[in-house]
Amino acid sequence: MIFNKTLPWNSDAASILKQFLRTGVGQVFIATLAAQRPSLTTANNLDEAALQGKLAAGYEKALDNIMLLSEPVDEDILQAEGSTFRDLEDDSQWNDKDLDRFGQKIEPGAQPPERKKPETLAEKSAVAEKAAAPTPEKKA
Repeated sequence: MIFNKTLPWNSDAASILKQFLRTGVGQVFIATLAAQRPSLTTANNLDEAALQGKLAAGYEKALDNIMLLSEPVDEDILQAEGSTFRDLEDDSQWNDKDLDRFGQKIEPGAQPPERKKPETLAEKSAVAEKAAAPTPEKKA
């Protein structure tokens, strides 16, 4: 039986399946599968109806995937989109080549401003007092 074997699936197999599904026999195959979809009207109770609903939804999803494979793909669209990614190092490929992550203009060779760290106890306490001082927003 075919289900007892592990069969390879690769792009060649996918291509052959697509070719088959686009033939007349493949179209009859899809129509036959669609006609065999599970019925929702044979449930005797709520649990059976819920189970049949889930089975029917899974069947419909599988059938949709098979039908997508059978649709022809416009080769011009595939070629226009291309299959390569833009070069990350080529700034001409990107619209944001002169902006940093905050939208600010990047100057070549410029270094970010350094923040002076307080070294003495007096400087540290002055920084703390400044941070604790009431601002116009804090007074209101």
